[in-house]
Amino acid sequence: MQLASNVNMGTVSGSGENIGDVIGGSKRSKPIVTEVGKVTVRPKVDDNAPRYNLGGQRINKEARGLVIVNGRKYIQR
Repeated sequence: MQLASNVNMGTVSGSGENIGDVIGGSKRSKPIVTEVGKVTVRPKVDDNAPRYNLGGQRINKEARGLVIVNGRKYIQR
């Protein structure tokens, strides 16, 4: 069973049933991810780009929490 473009859910060998159907006993069980496809790594964030918090206030590099840099949200720990 295809969950997304790069994630597949396994099946029980030979039976053709989904693992979620067999393990949980019902079709409402959460699927078990058995395979993850290609993972892409984004380039590192420019250190000189301005940073903002969710309120739109400009913050410094040392600020922790949810930070917006170049229009993307990052968690800075």
